[in-house]
Amino acid sequence: MKQNDIAAIVLIVAIAGVFSFFVANTIIGNPKNDPVQVEDVTPIKSTFPTPDNRVFNDKSIDATVEIQGGGTGSDRVFEN
Repeated sequence: MKQNDIAAIVLIVAIAGVFSFFVANTIIGNPKNDPVQVEDVTPIKSTFPTPDNRVFNDKSIDATVEIQGGGTGSDRVFEN
């Protein structure tokens, strides 16, 4: 490479860097222009409200109870 080629590449890279800096500033913007909005958080209480009876029914089926299949042949479900 000749010295003129290297100087041309350096000039092109510098112009592209300055151009991309200004384009990024217009797209992204300054953080000082966009203040952050934060929601208020409600404090945690030590009491817990009673659950709704429609959702937590004490007479419902307990999914944690193991169900036993009936008799022999329960492992041959798909055989005739």
